[in-house]
Amino acid sequence: MNLKGFLFTGCSFTWGFGLSYYYQYIKNKPLNQIGSLKVEAEQKFQFKNRFSQKVSDYFGRWCLQKDSVSGSDAVSNHWLSYLTNLDTSKYNDELEQREIEAIEFFEPNDFDVIIYQTSYLNRNVEVFWEKLHKNKSDGGNKFKSVEEALEYAEKKESNINTSIDEFWIRVWEVVYNDMREILKELENHNVKIFFIHADDRIPEIMDIYIKERTINISHKGEEFSSINQLTNKHEDGRIFFDVGFFGNNPPQDYHPTLDVHKSISESIIKRLEDESVERNY
Repeated sequence: MNLKGFLFTGCSFTWGFGLSYYYQYIKNKPLNQIGSLKVEAEQKFQFKNRFSQKVSDYFGRWCLQKDSVSGSDAVSNHWLSYLTNLDTSKYNDELEQREIEAIEFFEPNDFDVIIYQTSYLNRNVEVFWEKLHKNKSDGGNKFKSVEEALEYAEKKESNINTSIDEFWIRVWEVVYNDMREILKELENHNVKIFFIHADDRIPEIMDIYIKERTINISHKGEEFSSINQLTNKHEDGRIFFDVGFFGNNPPQDYHPTLDVHKSISESIIKRLEDESVERNY
């Protein structure tokens, strides 16, 4: 029997944000957001039905992931640095002590699979500003301050028709270089690396390393390279538009629906089976 666990990291999509609304609706409870450490039944429902738990349950494995919402890849990298014993001082986000303690006592060889859900590129601008701005040849050089860069990123985010430019390519390069150092250390301990993506820009600029390890999401007979691409095509994949479940008054939440989490989990399961990852019974 393989006693190793599955490791998951990502933003609020991996955390399962919004799934608690389904339980609240069924039970005729107020549709309220829940905090990360509460123990209400709706949170237990959320954790049970997010894709990470569905995948782990299918394979009969235990799993580890952050117990709160991560907003960026930088936060994911920071958290994973405590597992891989790499430099944690270079990040300017603040992990809570409980999150550090949840991972620092593990070792890479406690796991044999990691599913890294990459988040939206704009969320990395502030954390990696120094690296973006240092190199005179990169896209960050056009901005005099992090505030100016963030304003630019916000404007780009508000227009979904804008194309990728040198700034986004540079943001990804900085994030990716940081990420690869961590993933290389995990691979040295025979951990298999897989990705799913939230941001539909990343599949356009990723290299062969990421591409070969990316799990596309099968949903309603179609295949998508990112969650954003899926929900742009199928708007009812966002909770706010899931009128089939919530009727005419869905909660104003744009995270993936219960059905999308199911599609993500099934897509991951298929890939892991194709890769002959051992299932415990």
